[in-house]
Amino acid sequence: MVVKKGSSHVEIMISFVIFIGFLLFFYTIISPAIKGPRSSDTVLEDYRNGILNYVQEEVEEWNLGITEVEGDNLLGSCFEINSPPSTKNSIVKLIEEEEMINTHYSPAIPDNLETETNEYSPSSLSIKEPPEGGQKFKIFFSDGFNKSKEFSSCTKISEDESSKSYYTKNFQKKRNYVFESKINEMKEKYLNEKEDLRLLLKIPEKYDFWFDFLNVSRDSFWGGWEEPDIGTENIYVDEFAISYIDELNQDPENKQQGSLRIILWG
Repeated sequence: MVVKKGSSHVEIMISFVIFIGFLLFFYTIISPAIKGPRSSDTVLEDYRNGILNYVQEEVEEWNLGITEVEGDNLLGSCFEINSPPSTKNSIVKLIEEEEMINTHYSPAIPDNLETETNEYSPSSLSIKEPPEGGQKFKIFFSDGFNKSKEFSSCTKISEDESSKSYYTKNFQKKRNYVFESKINEMKEKYLNEKEDLRLLLKIPEKYDFWFDFLNVSRDSFWGGWEEPDIGTENIYVDEFAISYIDELNQDPENKQQGSLRIILWG
């Protein structure tokens, strides 16, 4: 009887593949038991990361340049650009003087409209009371800013360079910032929808949780917001510094300093 060497090699390869497949299947079955439950340090780290994800919003920065016919003050008390680079709320600064300037989208965003559904698409952005001769601006776009104000229609400026006046826009950068408004929003969610917040922050049910927002003197920004009576249970505490955009000035280039204190127990 003649035995073909080629067929024996194939059988060996098939056996090897079956063996490796069995090992992978066996590992997927026992892996959860090997790893065990998440440690408290891991849960605390996830809590911290979850909070940072919640309180941050993306901010886009653009430069805007205005070109006018020499001697003509066409901008007047306000001007309006078509096709703004973003549909998010905006903050505008005069570059030379770092001065904040009022803005609004046209048409104004209705209070009852959920902008997350993309049903709203502003056609223009108005910039009010530009200083005489001011021709270079920074525009910051973010959902973290307050809704832009509404005021009367303004001189329209296009990107058409053959026009008497026109504008150019250039993207600068995009990054995430902590917003005071988002921290306060998280506090309200804790008070009114704590279990929903637990899911967002990925905190296991076996733990209770709490947090505080502190200024540079380590005093709470929230008067009367006192740490709960935790007792003698296992307690895990972390505190970390943050730079944030405050609700009053809303200036990404002049951030405030503070810290967040988080506690887990159970």
